[in-house]
Amino acid sequence: MTSRKVVVLVGPSGCGKTAVGKQLAEVLDAVFLDADDFHTAEAKALMHTGHPLHDEQRHPWLERVRAAAVQASAQSIVVLACSALKPEFRQFLSAGEANWKFVALEVEASILRDRLAQRQGHFFPASMLDSQLADWHPLSPEEGFSVDGSQPIAAVVDEIRSRFDRDGIL
Repeated sequence: MTSRKVVVLVGPSGCGKTAVGKQLAEVLDAVFLDADDFHTAEAKALMHTGHPLHDEQRHPWLERVRAAAVQASAQSIVVLACSALKPEFRQFLSAGEANWKFVALEVEASILRDRLAQRQGHFFPASMLDSQLADWHPLSPEEGFSVDGSQPIAAVVDEIRSRFDRDGIL
């Protein structure tokens, strides 16, 4: 069975991965997956208290995220919201498969801080943003492309879709 495309929206917390991902999935008639849903209760509790995960703690989570995306991609295009802050995380997720496409939502730190300060009911506190910004490595041209995530959600989705259409990605 051939896998379909997996579009991974990446970037630090607050950049809009989930909001953009849900709308993009709807436009593409795709399955939406949020990598946050694959964290253990223990990992969420740790982050909620302001302790960032170490790379070793992220590996089992990334394994679960990848497995879910691969399984879903057997039936549908998948839009995945996942921080994937480092190139090695993105490489692990895609395993070098050409059907995985990464899109970074680039947002200035001050806007990220404002968004996180307004966010309610999420396990990731605004106080941990600096640790994500320290780990963030923007996409290389080989990995994918970036869009301005500070735009309204519909504009971000339109820009991603236009880029896909122009580059023949989907």
